[in-house]
Amino acid sequence: IQCTCTCRIEGYAADNAMDQKLDALAEVARGIAKEKNLPLVDLRKAFRDYWKEHNPENKPKGFGEQPEKYHSDAIFLMGIDAAEAMPVFDPREGVDNVWGGDGVIYSGDSLYSFANRKLANSRAQMNELLILGFDVYTQPVERTIDILRRRGIDMSKVSRATWETRPVFVVGADAGDSTSKQFWIDAERLLFVRLVETVKTPNGSRRDEYRFQRYVPHGQSWIAEEVTGLRDGKPSLREVYANVRVDVPIDDALFDPAQLATHTPWYKRNPAQ
Repeated sequence: IQCTCTCRIEGYAADNAMDQKLDALAEVARGIAKEKNLPLVDLRKAFRDYWKEHNPENKPKGFGEQPEKYHSDAIFLMGIDAAEAMPVFDPREGVDNVWGGDGVIYSGDSLYSFANRKLANSRAQMNELLILGFDVYTQPVERTIDILRRRGIDMSKVSRATWETRPVFVVGADAGDSTSKQFWIDAERLLFVRLVETVKTPNGSRRDEYRFQRYVPHGQSWIAEEVTGLRDGKPSLREVYANVRVDVPIDDALFDPAQLATHTPWYKRNPAQ
């Protein structure tokens, strides 16, 4: 089955450069379906027809609250060769590369690094953001305390402060201490909001900070829809999440380093989700 692409945001503008590129990419997909005699699911046409009827004012409702800023950063190609699709689509600078299989998996107490979908190396390493933002809610308290203590946080020190107008618990530092490794927890919701530490580098000490922001309730959970990172006060990371879904079944195989190259992700096996 051959499918055409869908949309950049909710809405269509014939004079928009991105819509024109998506129309061209859809034509490529239609051509492939015709050439190879494949069943065609013309999602592009279906979306445009739907908008004409249900969104006559053509108001965008795209990625999060800034649809014109966040779109087309990730493109999944199914049945279309990347070498053929990319010249037609022409995405913005910095995202016109096909994922080559490089990345990392945090699993258990280890970090696995991959290059070209093959395991390059592994080492003992844990990610405090995963522990404080997620694992803490499912694993025994004693294990969380032990891990964080071994990661350099003094669990015997707890103080109070205010963060973004809300009261918080500061674990790992006394009141007024801004240099010790510490994490901050919303005192009412008991949600992780901040991690601060001083890192030694060849060029001297560096202050790293990570923030979980814009918590939104989803199902029975709260999800931070924005994660930011700072290095010496300067932005180093920003992740924005939208269209969040919970209770989607995810196989343990997704986090198994041995199955990275062969595992079929949930979004391909369950497209309706």
